[in-house]
Amino acid sequence: NSLNDDLKFLDFYFENDKPNIEHFVLGEMLKRGHYVMTSNFDFLIEHALLQTDYPKKKIIPVITEKDYERFSDPEKLFKNKRIPVYKLHGSPKNIITGEDTRNSFINTLKLIGSNHMKNNIIQLEPFKAQMLEYISNKRSLIIIGYSGKNDSDLVSTLKTMKGLKNLIWINHVANGKTKGDLYEYHKPKSMNISNLDDLDQQLVEIKRFNESINVFRLNTYTPKFLENLIDKKEKISKENFELNLGEWLTTNIKKPSVLTKLFISAKIYL
Repeated sequence: NSLNDDLKFLDFYFENDKPNIEHFVLGEMLKRGHYVMTSNFDFLIEHALLQTDYPKKKIIPVITEKDYERFSDPEKLFKNKRIPVYKLHGSPKNIITGEDTRNSFINTLKLIGSNHMKNNIIQLEPFKAQMLEYISNKRSLIIIGYSGKNDSDLVSTLKTMKGLKNLIWINHVANGKTKGDLYEYHKPKSMNISNLDDLDQQLVEIKRFNESINVFRLNTYTPKFLENLIDKKEKISKENFELNLGEWLTTNIKKPSVLTKLFISAKIYL
């Protein structure tokens, strides 16, 4: 359908095979038996595992609803040295099996779009929310790598999770300290939190809905902070991924007609 055609821009993510320190740390945590769920739909965690010579057949991207049903017991998988990488927002492709899974991303877009149109609270699809709650039960959840501004479905889900013990949000600060500054949140005395920054507002809201959860924010320069968590760094590429998105779009995506531009503008603003 037309939505499939319009999502050709997802092919841009096939170009990047250079994981950074965050992806290698996540890969290392997976090897140690921790669980990882990513809101990104690229393949960089898988590339990090492959580049550290982890057996390809032991890496399991969990993307579709069928995948979530089949690989619902990460502890059992780990005992067999199999590593599941759970994708909260889907992914264009399973690069381990070769399966085309872009419909998983389309479903996420449709769900978010539908809820926006109806002014509903946006939450993760039930089977994904259940998995997040299951693997976080009586555990600490560490969030790393994004601000939370664009993942309202994840934040809404965090507000409803009852079994979570600790929430630690690592917030990247470009000129921050390597060790970082740690803040703990308490239930707000006032309902008015508009004077706080976006992330503070999100974390205060999570604490308000779930008083039993210990909520923390760590402001730090993330790459330096994470370097202490892995022993071998020689696999990390010194060459940054450099591909201009604007140039790539011009080369690979057909320029929209005036009528299409008007239609999109009307959809957004009317």
